[in-house]
Amino acid sequence: DDIGGLPIVVVAGRAGTDQVDDHPIFDLFRQPAPGVSWVVLLRQFVVDFVLTGNAYIWLRAVSDGYELHRLHPEHTRAIMTPSGVIVGWQYGAATKLRPTEVWHVRDASWTGELAAIYGESPLRPLAPGLAAIRSARGFATRQAGRGRPDVVITYPVNASFGPAGLK
Repeated sequence: DDIGGLPIVVVAGRAGTDQVDDHPIFDLFRQPAPGVSWVVLLRQFVVDFVLTGNAYIWLRAVSDGYELHRLHPEHTRAIMTPSGVIVGWQYGAATKLRPTEVWHVRDASWTGELAAIYGESPLRPLAPGLAAIRSARGFATRQAGRGRPDVVITYPVNASFGPAGLK
């Protein structure tokens, strides 16, 4: 639950076994952007990834270095060539970012189209079942609000169907 409390570790080398104790990225992680703490940024990153299958961080160049900003997955789209090469990112209606400015982490995807660059939410396979449950609840609520059922038919097991048998 307290992922933001985990220590920040930077490793170097191809094997990733050499721990670095002093690196400029530590300052960036300690204060990603004005008014944003590392704990808040990391928690939001994890929530975005778990719920949508995608998480985005904008590495924004400023006069004295860089800032890290969360990009909401719902508003972030890749700008691609017809062959699927990412040439930029569109955030909202107006902001266009270079590919090197956006860190995109995605979950697995099972689509075979260009949209495979986006991860799939692990909740997506549950959507049809959840929609059916919601619809059934709405139907039950509407029926209960009427105060009476529309039709109730009961008959004995040995009854015959017809004008004389069904009363």
